[in-house]
Amino acid sequence: MAKAALAAYVDAYTSGDTLLGISSQRWQAAYDEIVGIGQLPPGLDPGAWLDTSLAPAPAR
Repeated sequence: MAKAALAAYVDAYTSGDTLLGISSQRWQAAYDEIVGIGQLPPGLDPGAWLDTSLAPAPAR
């Protein structure tokens, strides 16, 4: 089960949803899955863990 959760985490992070590599929705889904198997506590904000400071500015 843990291997499947880790594989889902890696897939989620490397999905290429955004220039950061992951959308906030997929990041949340990966976090929820890991919480579901008891590897992280519920109630945290995984969106706060994303660092967008290196992302290029949106095109105008």
